[in-house]
Amino acid sequence: MTQQSYKIEAETELKQLAKTLLSFAGNCKIFILEGNLGAGKTTFVKAIAQELNCTEAITSPTYSIVNEYITKNDTNIFHFDLYRLNSIEEIEDIGFWEYFSDNNYIFIEWADLVLNELGSYVRINIRTLADESREFTFSHISE
Repeated sequence: MTQQSYKIEAETELKQLAKTLLSFAGNCKIFILEGNLGAGKTTFVKAIAQELNCTEAITSPTYSIVNEYITKNDTNIFHFDLYRLNSIEEIEDIGFWEYFSDNNYIFIEWADLVLNELGSYVRINIRTLADESREFTFSHISE
């Protein structure tokens, strides 16, 4: 497992970290975001989407479960928040697996129910430190 960690002290540093993440990910387009409520998962997805040339406003999918964005290059970005789903059946009912294709970027918050089904992905763990800075750890996970 390849892993890299970074400490971020200001939100303005997220643009560069998004570039670093996309380079780290290589061809992988499935990302799992882990972190406590308020850690900055959606804020980081916003920075990544901007790096992918998405000009739409990125919002939390907490209530919608999935938000879809399109980049200037006609690439789809799907941002999931599975927190409110309680079973794999509920995940299948929303057509979760239909969003996956080679051209789509997939970002999943609260992914515990689907982790064993994903195969290869990049895990992004965001930890809030005592001084309110954030530690981001990127890990390549493969089946």
